[in-house]
Formats: sequence, C-alpha cells, structure tokens
Amino acid sequence: MKDTDWRILHELYHYRNITKAASALYITQPALTKRIQIMEQEFGVQIVMRGKYGVIFTSAGEYLAKCAEKQVQFMDEIRHKLDYLQNSQKGTLIVGTSYSFSRFQLPVLLKQYRKLFPEVEIEMVCVKSNKLAHMVEVGQVDVAFVRGEYEGEAERMKLSDEIGYVLCREPVDLKRLPELGQIAYDIGTSSQQRIEEWWNLHYDRPARITMTTSFIDSAWQMVREGLGYTICFLSEEMVEGLELWRCPMLDGQGQAVRRATYFLYQDVDGAADYVKGFVQMVGDGIFPLDGKGMRDSAL
Repeated sequence: MKDTDWRILHELYHYRNITKAASALYITQPALTKRIQIMEQEFGVQIVMRGKYGVIFTSAGEYLAKCAEKQVQFMDEIRHKLDYLQNSQKGTLIVGTSYSFSRFQLPVLLKQYRKLFPEVEIEMVCVKSNKLAHMVEVGQVDVAFVRGEYEGEAERMKLSDEIGYVLCREPVDLKRLPELGQIAYDIGTSSQQRIEEWWNLHYDRPARITMTTSFIDSAWQMVREGLGYTICFLSEEMVEGLELWRCPMLDGQGQAVRRATYFLYQDVDGAADYVKGFVQMVGDGIFPLDGKGMRDSAL
C-alpha cells in the first residue's frame, strides 16, 4: 500500500462517489478505479461494490477505510511536525551582549552555533549590561550576555568570574593612583559600582580622569602609549595577552574584587529550536569563556 492509496480510500469512503473522490484528489476516475483494483488484488478482498447512487463498501472495505482514516491522520501529523521543525530551524536569533563579550568571547560561540544552525540569521544588540537584563524580560532580545549583577525574572547561568585589575604600561605605586591620569571607558552600572566601591575603600579623593573613550580596547591602546592607567575586569588569560603591567584590585579582606558574567534567557518551553539550541550550547560550556585561544583577538 502506498501512502496515496490510504488517502484514496479515505476520500472515497467520505464521498462514496468515484467522480467526487477523484475530483478531490485531482486524479482521473480511471486512475482511481485502477488503484482500488490494485488494492483489492493486494489484500485479496473486495473493497467496494458499485451501487445505484455510488459505491458501497464491503465489510473488508469498511475496515480498510477506518484504517485509512488513522493512517491519513498519522501522516498529516508527521508532515505538520516536520514543517514545524523545519521552520524552527530558521529565523533570526537576537543576541544581546556587552561590548567586551561581543569582542573577545562571543565569536567563538557563534562559530560553533552556525555549524548546527546554518540557516539562522544572527542579530547582535550591543548595549550596556544594565539595559540588557530588561531587554531579555520584555522580549527585545532572545538571549543576553551580561557583565555584573542585575535583578530580574529572566533565567540565568553564571558563566565566569573576572578579576578587577589596575593596568598600566609600567609598574606604579597604587598609593599614587589619585595623582595619575586615569583612562575611563563606557562601562555598565554594576561594574562601575564595583570599581567605585574599591576606589572609595582605598582613596579619599576621586580619580583624576584625563581621557575618556567608548570602548575598553581603546583604553588599553591608550595605556600602551603611556597616556595613563585604566581599571577593568578581565580573565587572567586576557590580561596576560595584553602584555601590560597589572595589579589586582583587593577588597578589605585582601581578596580579589570580582565581577560575574551571566547568560540570561527566557523559559525556552515553546521556543524555536534555534533558540533552544543556543541556550543548550551555552549550558554545555562548549566554548572557552575564559578567553583562552583568543589572545590574538585581545591584541
């Protein structure tokens, strides 16, 4: 039995008329009659008899017609499911990210992701972390990588901790920092708060900011040129790759000041496969969150 044979039986049982069934199936009456004859030969039973007003199903035909109804329904369900799965492999994944994460860590993940979902378009929204947490909750982005602690109802995974460092081209006495020029850059509110808490713990006057830039890697370049120092949170591997003098920021107990990186997302129940796949990849930890293998990028 072909799949089309089950549908022929299903339609013929519904109409009880060869002409109407053939029309619904977009085939000729002789072709439909021929397929019924082939089915009868295959099963060795008579399926229908011609009546005055159409066809009459025999007992065997009634049984096969009920089987046909189940088979047609089953095949329709399969096609609908396959259509859904096919469509859920396509779409646009909107990824919210802080600048530093998009610059040094996100490309590795996206490279792996595109191998599994080559037809998915990826749109990156690069804004401060304090905005990203809200964007996930209201559905403006599908997922987000956030630096620091932010309240909200979104699901979250803690990915890593970065240590706070003072970076300078040459070694410097930290007691002299208020006298030296600091190179500031655009940073999220949570990270900025951690830096200010550390500064206020050790100094009784504000930092002397002599230069301001939008991006952290621009600040590093200024530091390389001897234009001042900067303060930032980075993994040990990335800091070593910068080849700058560094000193960790210590809290009142002598512990390194740290900042966490989180992956935020909404409940994936009912989400498209390409969103679920991205969340699963991050959860499986298949890419280096500590910056390893990205030294060239950091430079």
